[in-house]
Amino acid sequence: MDPATRLKVEMVLYTLVIPVGVLVAVSAPGFWGPRRGLLVGGRRLVGGLGVALGYFAAHTGVKGWPGLPPVQVEDWLPILTLGACLVFALADAAHVRAGGRLLIRVSTVCVLVGLLFQPLLDSWSRQEAAGWFVSTVGVLSLTWSAVDAAIARTPPLAVPLALAVTLAGFGVIAVLAGSALLAQLGGGLAAALVALAVLLAVRPGVELGRAAIAAAVVPALGLLVYGQHYAEIGPGPLLLLLLALSQAAWVGREGRREPSLSAVAMPVLATLVPVLVALALTSAEVEEEKRRAGVDGVSASDSYAPYDAFEPDLPY
Repeated sequence: MDPATRLKVEMVLYTLVIPVGVLVAVSAPGFWGPRRGLLVGGRRLVGGLGVALGYFAAHTGVKGWPGLPPVQVEDWLPILTLGACLVFALADAAHVRAGGRLLIRVSTVCVLVGLLFQPLLDSWSRQEAAGWFVSTVGVLSLTWSAVDAAIARTPPLAVPLALAVTLAGFGVIAVLAGSALLAQLGGGLAAALVALAVLLAVRPGVELGRAAIAAAVVPALGLLVYGQHYAEIGPGPLLLLLLALSQAAWVGREGRREPSLSAVAMPVLATLVPVLVALALTSAEVEEEKRRAGVDGVSASDSYAPYDAFEPDLPY
């Protein structure tokens, strides 16, 4: 097998086959288990655990085992994803109220942002670091809260589908920005979410727990933050993707969660609009950079060398 074909096979394996296989293997037995006793609440855990382990498998396949502690900041994402999934499963089991869940979300985002920003602290002043930290934590916490609110406003399968659309768009944007790495990681998470949506579609009596939301949102937010600060993805497309993540909460109606075609399609279509605008904006930015590179006498291929072809000298 030639290197190009092998690379394509590995990409399909790590971003599609493995995350989907892991999610189905973990979640399907719980979805089709008895509808009584422990598994009534346990189904909410297996959905989230399937997403978390599916992303963990995709991340490990693409990047290798993260190690403890991870050497590179992005390798914290699968670890934090598993931790957030388990914490919210316990919160669901303990019937933690809205205020407690908000505190857990904000605390998790603080840890996520703090770990991702760690290599940048030497290049920022204290004021810059504080400004970036507070603003990023605030925006990400609001986004997560909006996704969490969508549980009560949309059919269960609409939320993972809408999140998958956003992550697929992020993957294309990452490729345009020159980061095949981020595209593969986002693609692996999107594949796991689509598989979860399919299981929810064929097993409509299963509820989508907050553990599944945490397992999807934590790596998604982490990839967006990483894309802005380490992969040259512009702030405009990233803000549009954050808007897309929260769209499902705004188009649903409280208590209207019947799995009808319109109830599922509306959140997905509402998500698709900012994703398409973000893609158009990124494409325009890339074309402008190529034009400038040509004017300056530098080839476009040199100007837009893939980000993953070189690693910045960051203090990991």
